[in-house]
Amino acid sequence: MDDPPEESGNPHVPAPFSQREINSLLLAVGLARSESEIKEILDVHGVTPGEFDDLPRGPLDLPGSGAS
Repeated sequence: MDDPPEESGNPHVPAPFSQREINSLLLAVGLARSESEIKEILDVHGVTPGEFDDLPRGPLDLPGSGAS
């Protein structure tokens, strides 16, 4: 039986993605060796081109991270 999707708690993350899916996607993209591998990973995860274009870019401003 599949667990229900977890809410990410991040207002910048589209609702259909659980925190587990986000972590998996970030890990896979981080390990990718080329742009074509990244595109393939995004396709497998069902991420459409431009889906994240409106997200903020740059370092995350997390409490205690020192980013500002």
